[in-house]
Amino acid sequence: MNMMSVLPPNAVIEKEGRAVTTSLAVAEAFGKRHERVLDVVRKIDCPTEFRQHNFVSGYYADKNGQMRPMFELTRDGIVLLVMGFTGPKAARVKVAYIERFNQMEAALMSKAFSQPTAPALKPPSRMVELPPGHRVISNDELIELQELALGALKGRTRKDFTEEEKTYMRQAKAQGMTNRDIAEALNRAEGSVSGFFYNDNK
Repeated sequence: MNMMSVLPPNAVIEKEGRAVTTSLAVAEAFGKRHERVLDVVRKIDCPTEFRQHNFVSGYYADKNGQMRPMFELTRDGIVLLVMGFTGPKAARVKVAYIERFNQMEAALMSKAFSQPTAPALKPPSRMVELPPGHRVISNDELIELQELALGALKGRTRKDFTEEEKTYMRQAKAQGMTNRDIAEALNRAEGSVSGFFYNDNK
């Protein structure tokens, strides 16, 4: 006897990428009243997380269009449910369910492997093509340009320095003074002093 023939046609179905059966199919396969199967499911003593994953409650419309409760069961759910089911054909139905789940899960696995995979993304290149006449500036140059801009915003740029101030700044720099010290001595913006030396060294 074909074990699969003891189950209703859609005893195991695919839902959201996994194989499941329903309490309705279980009741039909084992020759039990659906209300009895629901009662057994509700009385199963198992952790909440296991129940939420393997016994998903739902509803179906009966022949009169009335909404009735049901459960969707995973392989683990049905194994736990039918452990205590006995009778002349109980063993055959259990084996048939195992075979049907095996078939469905194999089909799902094959489907997953046959899906085209997205092409691997290449990491973005760190090299950037610049328009003709442009160049990449260093961090030090960027800082100096920012300081120059800050000095311009404060209203004092390198063009404002007198010849006497320029001579002082060059001598102070030669003696190791920092741009900040020179700016404080002249009461100028540090960005202006940095901008002066940036352009003076070109």
